[in-house]
Amino acid sequence: MVIRPIELADADQIDAMLHDVRPYNVSPPGLRRRRLEQSLADPRCAGWVAESDGELIGWGTVTPTRFRDAPETFQAGVIVRPEYRRQGIGSALTDLIKEHLGTQTVRELHAMADTEGVGFAVARGGVAGDVTRLSGVRLDNLPEQPAVPAGTSIVPLTELDPQDVHPLFAATVREIPGFEDGDISYDGFLNSIWDVASGNSRDLGAAALVDGTVRSVTLVVRDRTSLWTNLTVTSPEYRGRGLSRLVKWFSLSWAAEHGCTMAYTANSTENAPMLAVNTWFGYQPAASATTITWRGDTDL
Repeated sequence: MVIRPIELADADQIDAMLHDVRPYNVSPPGLRRRRLEQSLADPRCAGWVAESDGELIGWGTVTPTRFRDAPETFQAGVIVRPEYRRQGIGSALTDLIKEHLGTQTVRELHAMADTEGVGFAVARGGVAGDVTRLSGVRLDNLPEQPAVPAGTSIVPLTELDPQDVHPLFAATVREIPGFEDGDISYDGFLNSIWDVASGNSRDLGAAALVDGTVRSVTLVVRDRTSLWTNLTVTSPEYRGRGLSRLVKWFSLSWAAEHGCTMAYTANSTENAPMLAVNTWFGYQPAASATTITWRGDTDL
């Protein structure tokens, strides 16, 4: 077994490993390579892969936290194929992350740990926080379309300008559990949410316009056969009217028409309204992930 720095050529193998280990992982074609290109050009970022007989069996990475309005905050990830766990690979990758962070100014470090990884992360000084439920639904048996209220129209995001959507995003995203320090600036929205280069599938994302103004929106990414709902938000004064369910129904239906067979999403277990919407669609739990946080003065 060999652990070495990550290379751009590893992008496809990383995606293949993630698909095997985490079937709910949805990575649009080319996105991993673009992210790697950005990371390799940024000295704040670092990554490594573990190989056995030429097969990629583990991956560790650390980058500045995306979609957070918080300087000196990093996010890390360590994944090892199940059949190679408990052999010290995760610990070795974590030690490399720790060594890299020693060259940076770090206020906080965040990671998402699956059920098996929570104990490992806590043993290394992390504090367990919010629990996220990852769930999936087949797209060949969706409920019937909800009624569209009078004065409301549903359109794909391709028909909108980002300036039409950003006010709703900025007014609502920090209410979502886990996104309290989200970057609501227009540039942050463009770079992390709206830009096609970040994976946004505007043709499958949907918005509800009430009297011509965007009042609810769902943003998604897709790969060949799966859809990931990245974000669904509704204006506070228009909640309780079924708009979130409506935009999500159209988005999932369009995805099915375009060859997707499964849809996945993640929700904080504290986000009861969206959990209720997803239950209506028939989403079934696929996994859970716990937010782990290290403070700058905590030894990883």
